Amino acid sequence: MLIFFLRNYLNSLALFNPKKAGKQAYKIFSRPRKGRLAAEDMLFLETADRSEVVDYQGFTIQTYFWAGEKPTILLAHGWESNSARWQRFIEILRAEKYQIVALDAPAHGNTSSDSFNPKLYAEMLNQVVLKFAPVGFVGHSVGSYTLMFWRNYFHNSTPSVSSPFFFVLLAPTSDNRDIFNKYFHILGLNKRVQNAYYQYFEEKFGFSPASVIASDFVKNFKEKALIIHDKDDDVAPYSGSENIH
Repeated sequence: MLIFFLRNYLNSLALFNPKKAGKQAYKIFSRPRKGRLAAEDMLFLETADRSEVVDYQGFTIQTYFWAGEKPTILLAHGWESNSARWQRFIEILRAEKYQIVALDAPAHGNTSSDSFNPKLYAEMLNQVVLKFAPVGFVGHSVGSYTLMFWRNYFHNSTPSVSSPFFFVLLAPTSDNRDIFNKYFHILGLNKRVQNAYYQYFEEKFGFSPASVIASDFVKNFKEKALIIHDKDDDVAPYSGSENIH
């Protein structure tokens, strides 16, 4: 019923006010339906040695830190998730005595913001990198994409991170248009709405989705990376990993 309403509303709105239709579509796509912390998530995250908030341009970034004897590994979760999703990874890394820092993405977990976008995620991640100086980066889905975005746009201005460092990219997205097109298909949005969405996106961020494709980012990367992706992934296409590799 909700999908039917949104489809008719946005497709009809685009006939008379395409700019507003594009903005409304963006709001729908950028607001996660889940990802805030449940009680069981909090129980695990309370095992962190430190739970700290990092301030950034009016936002608060929630971080969790586990102390160890080895260098720091940073964990960046994906869409509609939070730092508790790393529980098994954290248990393994702690057994190996690594230091660990995880952050909640914007509009996820206990990090503020009423909407999500990878650019803001990368900016927040950069603040966490400046504070904790990790040598390893692990991401999932859009978290993996955000790590590549950060590496492309922020690494050279982040003196606290020196090479060599490494990435582990789980189910990375490469071209966000693949994700957008999936939402367009699910909602049944026509080309008029789709074009308005992309126009609003470019006006808001100053670049188009076509100009921030991860497979283009990695062409100049010198860091080692391990890419892990299920060939049958029906959310983040396996082709994204093929393009990055």
